[in-house]
Amino acid sequence: MKNATARPGFALLMVMILVATGMVLGLSYLSVASLKVRMSQNYQLLARARYLAESGLEHAEYVLRYQPDQLINAPGGALGPFYADGSSDSYVISCAAAASVPGRYVLTAVAAVGQIKRTSSMTVYRSSGPEIEINHAAVVGGGGLVWLPWGLSITGDFHVNGFLLNTARITGNATATGGLWDPYGRITGFTDGAAGAVDVPALIVSNYQTYWVDGQRHQATEVRQDHLTQDDPLAGGGAVTASNAGGVLLIRPRHGDTVTLHDNLNFVGTIVIEGNVRLDGANISLTAVEGFPAIIATGSVQVTGDARNVTINGVVCAEEGIVPASSDTSQSSTTINGALAAGQAGYSTSLSGNHVLNYSSRWSRLRDLSAATRSTTPTVTVLDWND
Repeated sequence: MKNATARPGFALLMVMILVATGMVLGLSYLSVASLKVRMSQNYQLLARARYLAESGLEHAEYVLRYQPDQLINAPGGALGPFYADGSSDSYVISCAAAASVPGRYVLTAVAAVGQIKRTSSMTVYRSSGPEIEINHAAVVGGGGLVWLPWGLSITGDFHVNGFLLNTARITGNATATGGLWDPYGRITGFTDGAAGAVDVPALIVSNYQTYWVDGQRHQATEVRQDHLTQDDPLAGGGAVTASNAGGVLLIRPRHGDTVTLHDNLNFVGTIVIEGNVRLDGANISLTAVEGFPAIIATGSVQVTGDARNVTINGVVCAEEGIVPASSDTSQSSTTINGALAAGQAGYSTSLSGNHVLNYSSRWSRLRDLSAATRSTTPTVTVLDWND
């Protein structure tokens, strides 16, 4: 009798065990299914955030191309938030200059979709249009003999389309098309006296009278005077205006063919002279707007004995090179941070004093203002995707 009563209890226990097992399995299945749904939703949100961040990068690329100052100088370092499709999904964009590489930037977009955030970035290069890139500290293209003076120090490569007789100190390579002699061994790099010719950049005065920047027409400021002093209203950045972004100052001498720069002159922009520029004072500072040269002279840059502590940041283009303007220039001192493009001479061998030429890639990348107007539209090229 005991066995007969035990069987229904055992069966009930088995049923309860099976039901419990089924409930556990069912709940586990529902939990797994719910987790998969949440994972799928999160994946969709992550994918949406990724695509939104990439859209933000395209937005940043457009702003950098046409309104670079708005992005580069954004308050707080970022623009945004920008919202997508009238939803709460948003992104912010920012731009940082790549160290020591002019025109190179890192664009970053941070997208937020719900609680999901996604960051994407890329390295780009911005060009305001066709460019002239000078790869030498100095290029002399007129042929003939170039004899560099003892008191000159060059950091960067030097090239002459002609014969080079060197007594300067050149920390870099030196090349010439018609022979090279370095009797005192003052060149640290390699030398080649049978190199191919290098074109001297054609920086023509007329191209700087009316020029185009980012698709906008600009006009040089033209004056007639023989001197440029620290008190001139165009000094100290006064030449740079909304309609003259390069600060181009075209000076036509009233008498003769020379314009003289005097003590303590601080000029920002490009000095353009159909004739000669004479450096005749201490503590002169000339700084080009990036993408523009510092000096364009159809004649020479003349150095007097009073030209001391003269600093030029930018490319100097002087058809007849840099020459002495007085019999004694032993106390003169000049520094060019950029490059020199000359038709002849480079630095005259009769120039005494201490003179320095430091090649700078920052100042040696110039806008090609000879290009057609339609070609001046800025471009942004993707160099590296950092996603």
